[in-house]
Amino acid sequence: MTQKRVKVIDFEPEHIALMEVKDNVSSSNLKIEKLKFMKERSIHSITLLCDERVVLCGGFLPLWPGVIACWMIPSNNVKIAALSACKVIKGYVDAIIEREDCHRVQTTSPDDEFHARWMKFLGMENEGVLRKYTPEQDDHCMYARVK
Repeated sequence: MTQKRVKVIDFEPEHIALMEVKDNVSSSNLKIEKLKFMKERSIHSITLLCDERVVLCGGFLPLWPGVIACWMIPSNNVKIAALSACKVIKGYVDAIIEREDCHRVQTTSPDDEFHARWMKFLGMENEGVLRKYTPEQDDHCMYARVK
């Protein structure tokens, strides 16, 4: 098995055009105006590359003092660097909590077993289902990590 070359760079909205977006990503999350807003408002945002392919884009958006929302847009390439991506994102969540002195980091994700395992790996707990949460009226779960 060959070693994957994983690199983290600063997120730019144009990176979305370079990725094969997963089918379950809401099209409303891909609008350039929204992505520019997310970059401008995020305290930190990244693009994860593996062998120069975009694996995911994500960041941390402050909601109010001590509370930060995580956002992430995965590509179909996330499979080629799944373990590395998990470790990188977990490291960023841990670092943001410490650096920003957060008492709560939260996110939403699709209501399925795969995302439940991913959130558990990040140290987040399921706080409940948000019915018809997305513009497509899909259910999502609210997850949070509190200290």
